[in-house]
Amino acid sequence: MHAIRTNSVGASLEETFKAHKDAPWVFLRGLGNWGDDFLFAGAEALANRLGLDWRDIPLDTFPDVDLPETTCVYIHGSGGFNPWCSGSAITNLKHATSKQIRLALQGPMSVGGDADWLSDVMTDVVSDARAEEIIVFTREQYSYDAIANIKGLVETADVRLDQDSALYLQVDEILSLAGLDSLPEGNYDLVVVREDPEAGKSAGEQTFPGVQLDPAYAANSFAHWIRMHLGAKHIATNRLHSSIIGTLAGKQVTVGPGSYHKNRSVYEQSLVHRNVAWSDNIGVRDKQWWFSLPTRVRTSYKANLARLFANGIPTR
Repeated sequence: MHAIRTNSVGASLEETFKAHKDAPWVFLRGLGNWGDDFLFAGAEALANRLGLDWRDIPLDTFPDVDLPETTCVYIHGSGGFNPWCSGSAITNLKHATSKQIRLALQGPMSVGGDADWLSDVMTDVVSDARAEEIIVFTREQYSYDAIANIKGLVETADVRLDQDSALYLQVDEILSLAGLDSLPEGNYDLVVVREDPEAGKSAGEQTFPGVQLDPAYAANSFAHWIRMHLGAKHIATNRLHSSIIGTLAGKQVTVGPGSYHKNRSVYEQSLVHRNVAWSDNIGVRDKQWWFSLPTRVRTSYKANLARLFANGIPTR
């Protein structure tokens, strides 16, 4: 049984939340690093600002939980709709659409993979749909174009385009998450280069000045991750949410490519209008002495603590 596609009120995530403000909401957080937590925090802050009645449900219990038919389920956005991730983002949306509820809402996300893979996956997501309404948000034009014409999806779901949910955060909300009263003065240049398979490759040999690290691994908490960025003067990065927190905090920000279109697509959709610069060459790891050290040294807690302290970066 397929759900019936309806004409929802409003085009943006904010307007959609407002249109269903009277309903009980369940939010589903996906898997990820501290940058993903920043994305999650954006939607949650928006929901709080609008007065939504929402609660979290753990992912492992969600498939078997019974929900009232008046419930709206929000699945946080992500970059997980691609063949090299765990598949949990896709599974979460499928579980939500298969429940007899008022609304299954996929938060702004990016997709990857070839057209045939994507068509098969997104069609399967709604193959057992029972939700009264299904809305799927993308966060940039590339992903919107990739799924807006998948017949098996758009016959059932309303596909929309909005900004990354982290961009809904306001400075006071970011400070609250960081446990700070005011924005610190920037006193170091931060070069945030991914240390995972999504890093991609720089197109040349340019290296931005500053200390090069990946807060996804160097931070010991979400609040610490935020404080590491807020203390910077300039952030050069190929991590999308490092560029987003930087521009929200009024920092000088330069963003560059990762392993697929996501960074460039979100930049063109949302960040180019926020005084964020683009560079194809963010950092070259072997230009910094730190990366010539043995792995056991670089991954040592004490060594990382000393490195942060020596560069004036918050240690917690």
